[in-house]
Amino acid sequence: MYPVETAINTSNGQARVTNARVYVNRTPLSDQKAQPRLSDPVAQPDQRRFTYYFKAQVPLEEGRNVIYIEFDGYLSDSIVVYFAPKLPNLHVLAIGVPAEDLQYTTKDARDFAAAIRAQNGLGLFNRINVQVHATYDSTTNNALSVAFQSLRDAAYNGQIKPNDFIVVFLSSHGDRGKDGRFYLQSSGCIPQYESTMFDYEYYISRYLNPINCKHKLLFVDACHSGAARGQNPDMPTGKEPGQQELSKALFQANTAAEGMAIFTSCSANELSYEHSSWQNGAFTEALLEAFLRGKELGIDRGSWVKVPGMYTPEPDDIITVDELKAFLETRVPALVQEKFNPNFTQHPTIKVDAQKMNLSFIILK
Repeated sequence: MYPVETAINTSNGQARVTNARVYVNRTPLSDQKAQPRLSDPVAQPDQRRFTYYFKAQVPLEEGRNVIYIEFDGYLSDSIVVYFAPKLPNLHVLAIGVPAEDLQYTTKDARDFAAAIRAQNGLGLFNRINVQVHATYDSTTNNALSVAFQSLRDAAYNGQIKPNDFIVVFLSSHGDRGKDGRFYLQSSGCIPQYESTMFDYEYYISRYLNPINCKHKLLFVDACHSGAARGQNPDMPTGKEPGQQELSKALFQANTAAEGMAIFTSCSANELSYEHSSWQNGAFTEALLEAFLRGKELGIDRGSWVKVPGMYTPEPDDIITVDELKAFLETRVPALVQEKFNPNFTQHPTIKVDAQKMNLSFIILK
């Protein structure tokens, strides 16, 4: 809020505050926003003119603000105020690719996006911009390519600034191509032909890496998410051949990501599971628990962090990256063990630079 004040000289000794209007970039502010106040009139010596002092509060927009005041049809001189908010903006791309043998990939993306949107106005971010791609048409190879390129272009155009955060969430099948690289199944792809699939490493390297921003977080609920293949969708049929090689391909792809915190849903030789009681994949379910029930679970107390001195022992209503990492490493295996045979395990793989571990990410309600 930016305070403005001006003196008004008029022959009207009965002027009211409603005679004045504040404009920002040619748009009039409502009285509720401007909180206008008009002083009592001060009579000039000739008693024919009166001076009022008008004050208002102006909510600034990011960038250039041209402010002037109108009183009874007369305009004041204008002033120009440049405003750069200290709070970062958060830019979110949530992708859930529909699949016949997976029930919850699209719901994973929508639920993740809704949980992030709930951060709006809580004080950690200035603005939260969310894109959701969770339909067939919005998750084709071309559509996903445009989505990633749009993030890069937003950075080049100044819409994503050096102080901002970027979060990308992906829920889909993961596959290892014949070239050994990690691919995501996109809508309409032919899995045996990697040229038709989404080249994960390529788009991370080409479009996310060049973006200059404060921090990037990548969440991947893939690598054969929800490996249920039988008639009972809640009972996985077992580990599939080549899964260890697939996870190695994902690990190799993630090493190409520069300066990102990367959270993947399972480790080598494991699958990612989903369950009807969660209506999500296990990894996404744990994320939603952290975002929506974090205070109840005590995540902000550092109770999930095992290394002394790496967290604040008292609750602070904020989830940091290290607290989220430690919670997921504990909670995801527990969720899978609760619902499935103990032979089925799932341990997230998380890569975070040490200097980013204490970065605040979520405000707890």
